[in-house]
Formats: sequence, structure tokens, C-alpha cells
Amino acid sequence: MNTMIQMSRQTMKNGFKTTIPEFTFTDTPFRYLGLIKNIPHFVNPKNEVYYTNVGGNFEYTADWLEEHKMLWTDNPISYRLITLNGVNYFYDLDYHDTYRYNYNKNQVKYVGEYCPESNFIYEQIK
Repeated sequence: MNTMIQMSRQTMKNGFKTTIPEFTFTDTPFRYLGLIKNIPHFVNPKNEVYYTNVGGNFEYTADWLEEHKMLWTDNPISYRLITLNGVNYFYDLDYHDTYRYNYNKNQVKYVGEYCPESNFIYEQIK
């Protein structure tokens, strides 16, 4: 079982206080992947993505496709890759929340809501 040791740094996001985790693990070297659906997600060296549930335990949520920099699930498929203006994004097929991988920060970032009918991403207001 992996144990979290420390958590720090708080920011304001959309008027809500958000804690940006900086975790150190005793066993498996998890890496912070980003806030997906406003929940901190982590990826391990096997490209498995986890989040911490209410009990503080890690819960598997998806695979990380390193070559496409996106989440992937099988049965059902929950995420799809799209490319707009030469930039890759992935979005949730049910809720259309859209994310982009930031290569400088090595993290996933929420960018807005994707509309499949218009093939447009309505970006979040900053």
C-alpha cells in the first residue's frame, strides 16, 4: 500500500480554494498528473492512473496513453482524442469536459467543454 506523506500549496481556482498536491510516496513513485474532474489524479510507472477516494486509498480510474498524452478506458470507452488547429486534446464522451497535456509542466490541464456538433471547445473563463 502506498502512503502519502505530505500535501501542500493552495490556490484559488474559479473562486474555490484548491489544494495542489505535492506528494511523496514510500513505495511506488507516483507522479501528479493533474486535476481531472476537479480531483487530483496520479500516474504510476505502469501508466495506470489513480485518484484518492474518500477513505484515502488509491482507486484505479484509467490507463495513461503516453504516446497520445491522454486517459484511456476500455469497455466502456470514456475518453476520445481530438485534434483542433494542430493541438491534441482529449474529452469525456459523456460530459464533454476537455483536457490538454501541458508539456512544460508535465501535467493535464482542463481547457473547457467540447461541442461535437460544432467541433469547438468552449474555453473556461479566467
